[in-house]
Amino acid sequence: MKTTKQEKVLDFIETIYSGDVDFRYYLEGNEWDNTDDINELISDNSGFYFEVIYYGSAIDYLRENDVSLSESIGLANEMGFDFSNVNSEVLASLLKSENERYEWDEVANEIQEFIDNL
Repeated sequence: MKTTKQEKVLDFIETIYSGDVDFRYYLEGNEWDNTDDINELISDNSGFYFEVIYYGSAIDYLRENDVSLSESIGLANEMGFDFSNVNSEVLASLLKSENERYEWDEVANEIQEFIDNL
């Protein structure tokens, strides 16, 4: 079986990316040549959006990632949320989505270098 360039890149992503985005789901069967294309495919399909449901799960996520709630409240404020409609699930979802984008940004350059060297 011949391994394609895209398969090699997907394998590499799985070794350095520790987030929850399922890159294979968004990329297999699609045309992409670089991290900008990858980012666009995932973003256009809401792949960096995560919904944290249930109060307990949301509180656990916030406790582990934003005890003071300053980061998640800041995100909600930046996005223009009406705070009468904000709860722990919304804050946790915003923060998890932001953390996934950040995780991707942290490894995107290394992945692009890998692509360029293939």
